[in-house]
Amino acid sequence: MPAQQAETGLASQPARSSPEWLKSGVIYQIFPRSFSAEGNLEGVTKRLGELHTLGVNILWLMPIHPNGQKKKKGTLGSAYAVRDYYAIDPALGKKEDLKRLVEEAHRQQMKVIIDMVANHTAWDSVMMAHPDFYKKDKQGQYHVSIRLERCRGTRLLQPQAAPLYDGHARVLGQRIRSGWVPL
Repeated sequence: MPAQQAETGLASQPARSSPEWLKSGVIYQIFPRSFSAEGNLEGVTKRLGELHTLGVNILWLMPIHPNGQKKKKGTLGSAYAVRDYYAIDPALGKKEDLKRLVEEAHRQQMKVIIDMVANHTAWDSVMMAHPDFYKKDKQGQYHVSIRLERCRGTRLLQPQAAPLYDGHARVLGQRIRSGWVPL
């Protein structure tokens, strides 16, 4: 399939095709807090054999980073209100626990995708030390990039945009190679 281009934004960059392992893979999404009785990365590691038996060969870990506390919703807050992308939520374990999980998954011929949503941060994110990273409106309030009330009837998931997401995996791979998760 020839490379496609997005109509807006990244239009100058050609999209890459998805790798075969992703096209033919069986993906299992895991929210570590509720996946096991332990509610942590160690609990996920203990259950990898079950997933392997089901034919799963790609694990998609939902956010594993510490949640923000400022303006937190509910008791635990949103896993997508990330305070620090370079840390593991202490309730889920340590970097060593993540490393063990990845190593065991690889031993069982599974790939691991870590859900990193860079356009979501907590109000008390360590990135707030760099206010120039954030867009503000005329009143000096942080810009909210999408207002759902203006999107009624809009298809938010567009299959033709899927090839653009391959860059996400490339960024995660660079993070791993740079030593954030030494393998």
